[in-house]
Amino acid sequence: MYEKFLGEKLNPSDRWFVDFLFIADSYFALKTNYIFARTDYVFSKWSEAGYSIGQAYNALIYLFNVHDVTMEEFLRTEYIMMLTFMEDPAFLSAYRESSEFEKNELHEYIIDNYSKGRYTCLVTSKFSPNALNDCVTVLDEAKILFFAHYIKNSHPISLEDMLDIFEQAYTRFFRLNAKRVMNFIMMYEDVFRMTYLNLFSDMQEFYTGLNYDDKFLGTTGEKFNEEELKKAIVDPLDYTTTETVDLLIKVNTMFSIGAKTENGYRCALDDVNHCRYFTSRESGHPYLEIHQLIPRDYAGEFNVSIERASNYVALCPHCHRLIHEGTDVERFKALSALYWSRKNLLDEDGIVPTNELLFAIYGIEQGKLKPGENDFTKPLLAEAQPKLAAGQSATKAAKAEKATKTEKADKADKEKKPAAKKPAARKKAPAKKE
Repeated sequence: MYEKFLGEKLNPSDRWFVDFLFIADSYFALKTNYIFARTDYVFSKWSEAGYSIGQAYNALIYLFNVHDVTMEEFLRTEYIMMLTFMEDPAFLSAYRESSEFEKNELHEYIIDNYSKGRYTCLVTSKFSPNALNDCVTVLDEAKILFFAHYIKNSHPISLEDMLDIFEQAYTRFFRLNAKRVMNFIMMYEDVFRMTYLNLFSDMQEFYTGLNYDDKFLGTTGEKFNEEELKKAIVDPLDYTTTETVDLLIKVNTMFSIGAKTENGYRCALDDVNHCRYFTSRESGHPYLEIHQLIPRDYAGEFNVSIERASNYVALCPHCHRLIHEGTDVERFKALSALYWSRKNLLDEDGIVPTNELLFAIYGIEQGKLKPGENDFTKPLLAEAQPKLAAGQSATKAAKAEKATKTEKADKADKEKKPAAKKPAARKKAPAKKE
């Protein structure tokens, strides 16, 4: 679809509008919906420095009204300072509270450095000729930050609403051939509707399977052919269109039922946390919830489909909440036990996550964990995993039994051999008389 878009004869302003929609829910740096998440982070940092949303908007919009701007002119803008010193709210706050004279002095100092080729300060090094930033990328980033924040905080209730909000804001600053652009978008409505769902609906909840309770599974479980479904998910699924959603519902149902029954309606962490259960009034079995060890958000990290039985686990509500809401230490121990209980099955299916990916998926800060207990690639200490401890105990018992057998055999061998004759006692010599 994007290839067809590249062939469309659109002017740069129209093309930017559609490009933004293509990348709005993009996955980057192990983060889903990266652009919107990054925008929230940037605005939170500006807020720490004392900038209101209105002040931040004004700094961004100022760039929209400047055309054919030079880098020297860009370096005079407040936005450049906000962008460069975003991670230093204290300095940025001091800059914001400075007088216009003081700000201009700083801007002129930076421009003088830049014009003389002294790329040694934080600003000039960021925008040196050898750096990746130039006037175009600076303006693009400002546009992305403004429109992403504006659209998200307008809380659109549908794809059509999102497009209306975007169009109204965009045409305040840039020309747009709305009819032509909207015609193209509606030709591929299914794809752009998925973009909206990823950004503004409960798709994240759907992806984790949290909304698949016993009542839903009981009403849908018999409406599909499992063999046909298994054949359909040999290759990775296309998660960019709503056509896939119907298939995902069936896939999720099939593997959810399997995950609950494979362990006899026991939580996958039962041996670790000694879970307590209550009976579901819908199924008559212990109530369990479904969790995907590798969420669908990260499916693109693998060359195989992650829709496999090995990736679906049934958890009691306590363990499920623990994995999502517990402290990093508690979550890591539970997730490590869960991962190692499924590792062989995942490996067989070609789902082999890296250590970095597992920490990124669950947002656990590796540095805060104890050495030796901060690596998904190694099993935790025995006390953290009763199953592992049981295995080690069995090994120790086997070694002890082997040692006992060896000792008994040695003793038996000694008993069979004739006893060696003791040497005759030597007579004591008579004491000499003095």
